[in-house]
Formats: sequence, C-alpha cells, structure tokens
Amino acid sequence: MSIPSYRILFVYLLLAMLFGCSTVEKNIKKNVDGGNGFSYCIDYYLGQKIHVVLINLRKNDVVLVKSRLSLEKPSKIARRENAIAAINAGFFQKDGSPAGALKIDNAWLKKPQITRGVIGWNNMAEKQYYFDRLKRDHVGNIVSEFHNDNWWEKTSYVVGGAPLLIYNKKALKLHDEKILGSFLSKRYARSAICTDQSNNLMLIVVEGGDRLSSMLGFEKGLSIKEFTTYLQNKNCHYALNLDGGRSSTMIVNNQVVNVHPHFLGERKVPNVILVKSKLISK
Repeated sequence: MSIPSYRILFVYLLLAMLFGCSTVEKNIKKNVDGGNGFSYCIDYYLGQKIHVVLINLRKNDVVLVKSRLSLEKPSKIARRENAIAAINAGFFQKDGSPAGALKIDNAWLKKPQITRGVIGWNNMAEKQYYFDRLKRDHVGNIVSEFHNDNWWEKTSYVVGGAPLLIYNKKALKLHDEKILGSFLSKRYARSAICTDQSNNLMLIVVEGGDRLSSMLGFEKGLSIKEFTTYLQNKNCHYALNLDGGRSSTMIVNNQVVNVHPHFLGERKVPNVILVKSKLISK
C-alpha cells in the first residue's frame, strides 16, 4: 500500500524542524578580534554552543533600532545600519508591538506595566547602563526596584526583558517577575545583555530550541537558571534575559553566526540592539 504524499511531506517537514540548520558559520572564525573594540568567540557550557560578543564602550556605540516594517530580520537591519555586531532585543506580540517596555531615540513606544527587567542607556560621553526592574504604580507613575532616581528620563534607550538575571553580581530570584515556570525551566535558545566589572558590554546567544521544538520532543539550549550560572561564570555583574527561542539571533560582520532551532530560519523581529564603531556611526 502506498503512503499518501501529504504524509511523506509531513514527515519530511518534521525531520527538517528537528534536525535542519538554517544558518552556518560562513568565514567566521571561532575567535575574532575586531581590532576596533569588539571581539567575538564561540563558547560551550553544558554541551551547548554559545556565541559571545565583547564590546569596548570607549570605541563603540550601542544603539536600539526599530525595524522599518512591523517586523524585519535582524541581519537586514544590521546591514542597513552598518553595524559590526547585532542581537535581537525585546519580547513582542505577533503584530510586532512591544510586549514590554521600549524606548527608542528618547521616545516611549511602550512604558513599563507589570514588574519586568529592563536595561536603559545612552551614548553620551559618560556611558552608563542601567539594569533595573520597572513597573507602574496605581496612578501610572514608573517605579524602580533598584534605583532612587528617575534614570529612564535621561536615557535614549530602554528595552524590557524577562527576567532580570543578575544584579550587582548576585543571581536574582526567578519568581519575582511572575514568569511561566515552563519558560524558566525548559531548555531553549537564549539571548542576554550584560556588563562586567570593567563596564565592558557583552551580548550572548545560546543556540537551542523554542516552544515548538520542545513540544515535538526536541529540547536543547539552557534553562534560565543554567543561563544565569553561565553568565556569572563570564563575570557578568549585571545581566538581562532578552527574547529567546527562534528570536535568538547574533550577527557579526554582516553574518548570522548562530544556528536557529529548525527550518524556519532567522525570525523577523521589531527591534534589535546594534554595535556601531564610532568611526562609522558618527
């Protein structure tokens, strides 16, 4: 008895989702010293492949950029903006609207609502990165958990993540942001931004799966607790978890360096964090 063609197609697609690779490392060495204040390397933790970009903030600007359409591939935005490195940023809804706090070029696209981790910064001479948890009080004012000043009023960029992982070298309690337990415990692809004791900035992407691949029995990546431990081992004093799963994307020198979880490939997102050399960005 012959097997219906639609069943053969389904099996093919299933195998592609589980084992297919949408990107490969093309001409990207495992260790790249950019020579202009940034370096890229491939790391491993608990058998998982991790991509790390280290940025010297004296030589580079870090900007948060919104896509021109509701959603665009991070690689397309990075090429258009002449970025030397890039990573996906905040969580978002299906229509591209932000799911968490988002401020770009001094304009709020969405103010904080419930308690969630954020990072805020600008590119003034004295660069400072603010890691925090923000929420709105009963009269609509923004309230900080860790700072006494209204730092978000003087920063050009704010992007929400979930959860805030590390503050002043200490791993934070995971339940404080009231996030689904499965999101915290399952092994997914992950993305994060962190700073070390020298105020260098790191962008990190862990290769792995997403909710779809996990439902199909393919679980790869790191749990939030494992990811936090890895970031502490990398001397992150402050760290925020960004959008993950299929959104997790890192671009170095105009190339996507991480492998996405299945054949759907690089996901379109509404905003990205870009690293731009001061020689280029001015």
